[in-house]
Amino acid sequence: DIRNTPIDGSQHGVGLYALADNGTARTLDVVGNTIYGFQKNGMALSGANLTVLAKGNNVTGAGPVNFIAQNGIQLGINATGVIDSNAVSGFAYTPYTWASTGILVYSASGSISVTRNSVLESMVGIWYINSQGTVSSNSVSNTLAGMGSTPFWWGIVADPGKGNSKQPPVAGYDMELSSLKPETALKSAASLTTTVNRNEMNGGGNGTGIE
Repeated sequence: DIRNTPIDGSQHGVGLYALADNGTARTLDVVGNTIYGFQKNGMALSGANLTVLAKGNNVTGAGPVNFIAQNGIQLGINATGVIDSNAVSGFAYTPYTWASTGILVYSASGSISVTRNSVLESMVGIWYINSQGTVSSNSVSNTLAGMGSTPFWWGIVADPGKGNSKQPPVAGYDMELSSLKPETALKSAASLTTTVNRNEMNGGGNGTGIE
């Protein structure tokens, strides 16, 4: 159990953490694991020298909570790799001031493939921030009961990042949902190309499919 007792909003407690940024190339295969009982992230996989295969894992969050924005599988900070055939569920932050994400690709390097994953009951199912690649053949599904008091959610988001800070916006990009000006929220230093195809999304009567 990698969390405080009881679990709270402290920003620590990761199920599986990897960082490779010392100039030596590293390959990490994360295959067939069951990860739960963490506080912040199920996986945090980072660094310019890290190439990851995350496949066939089951990652379960705390569900809709009001004290911490958890993430299931986070790949980024210049790492690269493939996220394939994982089952991710239970990531929602009910205050809606930050986003909780099933699969988060954050300032990654190269082209990231997120394919054939099942993401359930997550505020943002799959979120690319300042990253590019392919999002294909995933199933993203939420229900009103499973999301608790979370007011809104997204299936897949391709986000070029907010300027140099690359900080996820507080809410959505739709003007009625965000206080950020479009030119502020959607500014990126480089051209990014992401392909989103063959995914299945069910918002349970709420939310946005692809943004």
